[in-house]
Amino acid sequence: MLDIDVRKRILEKMKPDRRHTILVVEDNEENCEILVNILDQEYDVLTAANGREALEVLRKDNNKDKVCVILLDLRMPVMDGYEFLDVLSMDKELRKIPVIITTAYDTLDEELRCLDKGVFDFLGKPYNELLIMTRVRNVIKLKQTELAIAEATLDPLTGCKNRKAYYDDIRRFEAHPGIASRPAGIAFLDINGLKTCNDKDGHDAGDEMIK
Repeated sequence: MLDIDVRKRILEKMKPDRRHTILVVEDNEENCEILVNILDQEYDVLTAANGREALEVLRKDNNKDKVCVILLDLRMPVMDGYEFLDVLSMDKELRKIPVIITTAYDTLDEELRCLDKGVFDFLGKPYNELLIMTRVRNVIKLKQTELAIAEATLDPLTGCKNRKAYYDDIRRFEAHPGIASRPAGIAFLDINGLKTCNDKDGHDAGDEMIK
C-alpha cells in the first residue's frame, strides 16, 4: 500500500487542466459510491443504476456532449452492459464516448466480446484508486488526441477531408510501390445556385446546401 501523502502527490500531478464529466453506470450502491468518491476528486460525476437510466442521463441536458468517459458495469437489471453497448453502437453521437468496463469477471471470452463492441479498457474489482485515475486520464488524453487530429484534417462544416488531408492521401498514394499500375479516379463537384441561396435565404441556408 502507498503512503497516503504519496498517493495525494501522485493524484495531484495527474489532475487535468479542467474538470471533465464521467458517467458511472453501476447498480451496486456500494461500488457506485466508491467510484464516485474516487472520481469526484477531479471530475464531475453522473450516475445511473442500469443501461436504460444511463441512456436517459446521456440524452438529457446535452450530457452526451459533456460526458467524456463512461464507466460501465456489465451485470445490471433492466438493461445490462452488453445491451447498453449495443444501443450505443447504433447512435452516431453516443458511440463516440469511450467506455471502460468495470467488472469482477475477467474471462477471455468476456473481454473479447466487449472489445468487439468497441470498449476502450477494463477495470477489475476490487477497485484501485490510482489505477482508476490513470486509466480514465489515459482514455481522455487519447480521445483528445483523436479530436485534435480530426480537427486538423476535417472540414468543420461538412465533416469531409480538408485540403491538407487530401494532399496527405496523394503523397501516400504516390509512395505506394505499385501505384504506377493502379488506376485512380478523382471526382470534382460544383454547386449551382449557392450564391443565390446565400443572398436570398442567408448563409445558414447556404451552409445547409453545402452539407
